[in-house]
Amino acid sequence: MKALVAKILLGTFLTALILSPPILPAAEAPIEAQPPVQAEPSAGEDLGYGVGAVLASVFYSPLKITYAGLGLITGGVHGKCNGL
Repeated sequence: MKALVAKILLGTFLTALILSPPILPAAEAPIEAQPPVQAEPSAGEDLGYGVGAVLASVFYSPLKITYAGLGLITGGVHGKCNGL
């Protein structure tokens, strides 16, 4: 039983490690500060952002639900192993 729990935890850890983004160093500040330019997005640009948000959600939501489910299972296995 302990070997199964260890394999599940190791698999979860490796999956999280593989899927986590790499840590990048902070970028240097620009030499000359530019004044911020704010422009109103056009209707087409606004539509593009909306479509992009929907497409990102289609891919992100199942991953988020899977991650939450794995956390639920891991928490349950951990609680059961500790006699809770």
